[in-house]
Amino acid sequence: MIHSARPALFALVVLSALPLLSSTAWAQEGKAKLEVMVAKVSTSGASIDPALKAMAADFKRNGLAFTNYALASTTKVELTKGKASSVKLPKGNAELTLLSDDKGKLRIKVSVPGSTSEISMTPGGEAYLEAGPQGDGKVFLVLRR
Repeated sequence: MIHSARPALFALVVLSALPLLSSTAWAQEGKAKLEVMVAKVSTSGASIDPALKAMAADFKRNGLAFTNYALASTTKVELTKGKASSVKLPKGNAELTLLSDDKGKLRIKVSVPGSTSEISMTPGGEAYLEAGPQGDGKVFLVLRR
């Protein structure tokens, strides 16, 4: 489920079939842990960082023509309900805020320069959110649970 304050924000949420970790390891009352990656994608070149192979496959399956997937950064973030956590982007910052946790299903507000979205994530889920332009491509946030 994706809600966007701006229609220009592209968000693709992919929920994988196999959980990465149990929901109790990733979410405690009012807190949740995510792995957050910043990816630079473009049509220049044909390289795929191993950490972004699933993203490249999902994008290809959905008809997106990117051919180069570079990992700019990766970090683990602990979200606390109602408090924003910041992630550095090539131009500015992304802010992630845990809005709710309903039996392991998280609702997260994601703000990037110029846009705000709300996403839902279950254990084992992965979400891709466009976070702005970068040279001849785009920057995406990759959220993993």
